[in-house]
Amino acid sequence: MAKEKTIVTLARIDERVRALVEANTKDHKDFIAQVKDLCKHVNEEHEKYNTRLEKIEAIQLGEKNRYIGRLQLFKCLSAGLGIVLAVVTILKVIGVL
Repeated sequence: MAKEKTIVTLARIDERVRALVEANTKDHKDFIAQVKDLCKHVNEEHEKYNTRLEKIEAIQLGEKNRYIGRLQLFKCLSAGLGIVLAVVTILKVIGVL
């Protein structure tokens, strides 16, 4: 009788362990699926961020190039005005004007 009781107890323990293993395997698969979904979402957000960052960098580079162009134009105009002023001054000193 004690032997049969032990066998029954061991069989129940074996059933519980198998049930736990199955539940653990299912939970593990669910967890892995959720991690994969999260990784996919993170990668998509990272790509969006990179795209936005590239656009911002392009805008800033364009603004910098426009500023440099305006600065060069100002330098050329200033130099031209300086030359004209020097010529006019020389002509006044000579007495032509």
